[in-house]
Amino acid sequence: MRRGLRRPAMGRSDGRQRACQSAAGRLGDPGKYPLRLVAPCGGGALAFPVGLFLARLISLGRHWQVALAAAFVCLLATTIGLTGGLFALQYRSY
Repeated sequence: MRRGLRRPAMGRSDGRQRACQSAAGRLGDPGKYPLRLVAPCGGGALAFPVGLFLARLISLGRHWQVALAAAFVCLLATTIGLTGGLFALQYRSY
């Protein structure tokens, strides 16, 4: 065996085990992970139909360039707004 690369004695915890334990403690309660996904995923899912409806309402009877720009702006605005709103509601529960 090379010098400096010793195997740890059995029964003692080495640095890797302690690092894993401290990382697991920093992650928090694993039961809250689905709740943490609600804001980013739920904001996009709720914003998509609202954004499409607003884009079609704005671009009614106009050129396709206007419809594309309206879709981009409406989807962007509704996604940011609803995701921010869900984050605010989630933050309020803590």
